[in-house]
Amino acid sequence: MKQFAFGVLNLKPKEFYGMSLIDYRIMCNGHVEAEQKKWLHTRQISWQVYCSNPPKNPAKTIEAWWPVSKEKATHKRINHKKIQDALNRLNEKLNNG
Repeated sequence: MKQFAFGVLNLKPKEFYGMSLIDYRIMCNGHVEAEQKKWLHTRQISWQVYCSNPPKNPAKTIEAWWPVSKEKATHKRINHKKIQDALNRLNEKLNNG
């Protein structure tokens, strides 16, 4: 999680540790959507090149030529109670330690 936050999302440690898990999840989802848009743009440009020099048996649609997965990635369910309990235990250790 830290590698993705510091590397791909380019967050600073202070920003990462200061945000809630939900905010982090929203940032990750936004990053995934942005990457998908880049691939759709690449597909569109490739389709234009493909159509400008058609092969003997051309694909009839862009979807037939380069299908886009319509299935969303499956994510594990976040158990907020477990996370909150772990954070509470860590907080107690830090305060008593």
